[in-house]
Amino acid sequence: AQPFFGSLSYAKVWIGQGGVVMPVHYDATDNLYVMAWGRKRAIIGEPGQLGEMYRYPNGHPLVGSSQVNLTEPDLGAYPEFAKARLREVVVGPGDVLFLPAYWWHQFEQPFEGTAAVNFWSVDSDNGPYRHMAHTQLREHQLADALEDSVVRLLGNRAGLVLDALSKGE
Repeated sequence: AQPFFGSLSYAKVWIGQGGVVMPVHYDATDNLYVMAWGRKRAIIGEPGQLGEMYRYPNGHPLVGSSQVNLTEPDLGAYPEFAKARLREVVVGPGDVLFLPAYWWHQFEQPFEGTAAVNFWSVDSDNGPYRHMAHTQLREHQLADALEDSVVRLLGNRAGLVLDALSKGE
């Protein structure tokens, strides 16, 4: 195993027709995106940028994803998105895109049908990009872990406790 990738956690095959968009999000581990056929447009952004990307809040089913539609961003609703630092690349057959943990990414298939294989690592604690993991992301992870623990401990009463904690009571 590479020191920056760790060992393989799992893999997924992505097959889709032209026009499909996988909305912008980040993963908590490094991953390799390997194109088998077709071409995809990838939009990537460095870690952090939580304000600019309008990350869904903790407890939301889409936590780790952006509320902004990158295809047609609504700068009236999401004005800080104008400051987001994003890059674009087109990947095709045989290309491998390394996506470090916590890098924002969106894949679009504007050209034709595609197939790709995605490999995720177990963790990236020893990686060269570890220093890029944004402090706010670590804080969100701690808050998520606390919330999960409270829910497991208190069941349906957890909402009352979490609400009191959020108010500093």
